[in-house]
Amino acid sequence: MKGGLVGALRDMVEGTRVSMVEGRLSVPDDPIVHYIEGDGIGIDITPVMMAVVNAAVEHAY
Repeated sequence: MKGGLVGALRDMVEGTRVSMVEGRLSVPDDPIVHYIEGDGIGIDITPVMMAVVNAAVEHAY
């Protein structure tokens, strides 16, 4: 890939990283969930996937 992905990456302005603490997964109340648009399942699927993930998070919290 010419030029790589550096220009396409964005810093997260909200949320907290999921991390490991003393060998256990630590998931904050506001986790950052990464995704790649057009990751091989089709770019048209990403908006639908985001709606499902957002609804699941709303339901869980």
